[in-house]
Amino acid sequence: EGIGRVRARILFNNRIRDVGDVKSANIATLKHLLGDKIAISLKKQVGEDVGEVPISKRKGQVSLKKFE
Repeated sequence: EGIGRVRARILFNNRIRDVGDVKSANIATLKHLLGDKIAISLKKQVGEDVGEVPISKRKGQVSLKKFE
């Protein structure tokens, strides 16, 4: 519930393709892809109880200030 065509495509492109993949996916990854509320809702739908969503640091491009 709450996963339409666009969100399903986002999950599929990030190798989350079935319920088992959603269960094994890190909540921080789902949060980054779908947002806080949808990630928590999705984890609850597959039977996992999620309390606090941990804050994760973004992996990827860094600020230009670090290249000074």
